[in-house]
Amino acid sequence: MHAFISSCLDYCNALFSGLNHHTLAWLQIVQNSATRLLTRTKTSTHITPVLASLHWLLVHAFRIDVQNVLNTYKALHCLAPSYFAEMLSPYKITRPLASSDQGFLAIPKSRLKSKGDC
Repeated sequence: MHAFISSCLDYCNALFSGLNHHTLAWLQIVQNSATRLLTRTKTSTHITPVLASLHWLLVHAFRIDVQNVLNTYKALHCLAPSYFAEMLSPYKITRPLASSDQGFLAIPKSRLKSKGDC
């Protein structure tokens, strides 16, 4: 049951990374409810210690970012499927900089205007 809930919450984390706090609050409510169901905890009990006992991260703070960083690391080190690595492209620096050997990744341009676009 624990693994099933974790996999459902982690599904499509890359899509959740740009969501606002209000929308992520709904995912946090789902995670809190699943935690209470799994551990049979009362609704009056604080949920953060229960989440910590299950080694679950808060959705709105860490869970999505940690999962995305982990997937990027695996893709860069050939531990993920090849289609992940194909989506990553190194940042090409046009002039010599001290940070040119840092291994930065390029941010792809989107066709549509979104919140993250400048």
